[in-house]
Amino acid sequence: MLNQKVDSICDINLKKNLSKKEEDFFLESKSYALNVIGLINEDLGNLHKANEYFSKSLKIFKKIGSKHGIATALNNIGNTYQT
Repeated sequence: MLNQKVDSICDINLKKNLSKKEEDFFLESKSYALNVIGLINEDLGNLHKANEYFSKSLKIFKKIGSKHGIATALNNIGNTYQT
């Protein structure tokens, strides 16, 4: 799956000596990839697994201070409780 590949590529790059801007870029990309993997699991009915991915995404968004990302992850977590 493409988003799992993005997650892996980000992990590889995050092990390198990066500038703060580069690190934030890869962290944000990883977080969005995790969020999409969560959405796929939600669509498949794997709500517990979806919440695991949304929570990982939320943690990263908090780390980089992305208010939009935090809101997106929290919204997705909330949606799993509505289904």
